[in-house]
Amino acid sequence: MGRILISEQLHTDVRSQKFADKHLARHPLYITLYYDSTVEPFAYVQFDKTQIQEKLSLLKSKSYEIKVYDIAGWPYQIIKKTYENIRKFVPDIRKLDSTYIGPGHKIYFGREIPSLVVYHDIAHVCVYPILYKNHLISIAHFLDKLIGSDEI
Repeated sequence: MGRILISEQLHTDVRSQKFADKHLARHPLYITLYYDSTVEPFAYVQFDKTQIQEKLSLLKSKSYEIKVYDIAGWPYQIIKKTYENIRKFVPDIRKLDSTYIGPGHKIYFGREIPSLVVYHDIAHVCVYPILYKNHLISIAHFLDKLIGSDEI
C-alpha cells in the first residue's frame, strides 16, 4: 500500500488539501457510507464509526441526502459488484484500486476499509478514504472539509 502518513500530517500537506478542496467545488447530490459492523477496520483508515455518524447527522440536518449501509452479511460477490459499479464513475481508477484492492485482488471496500461514496452528479463520484500521493485522505477529513465549506 505504500507509506501512509497519519491524519495530523495530512492537515499540513498542501497537495492533499488541494485535492480535497477540488472535490468540494461542487455540492454533493448525496453521500453513501458502506461499513461492516462485524469487521474491525484496518487501523490506518482511522475509522471511528461514532464520529463519522455524528458528522453525517450534521450534514443531514443541513439538507444533505445521506445513506448508511451496514454491509454485515452481504455476500462478497455483492460487495464486489457494488465496488465495480461505483468504479465506473470514479475519475482516477488507479487511486481507487490502490486504496481498496489488496493481495490476490481481494476487494476491501466497505469491510476492512469502510467507504464513503460522494455523488456529485450521475457521472462524477468520489470515494473516501482515498490514497493520494502516498497520503490517505480519510472519511473524517473529507467530512470536516465539507462541513467547513458549508459554514462559509
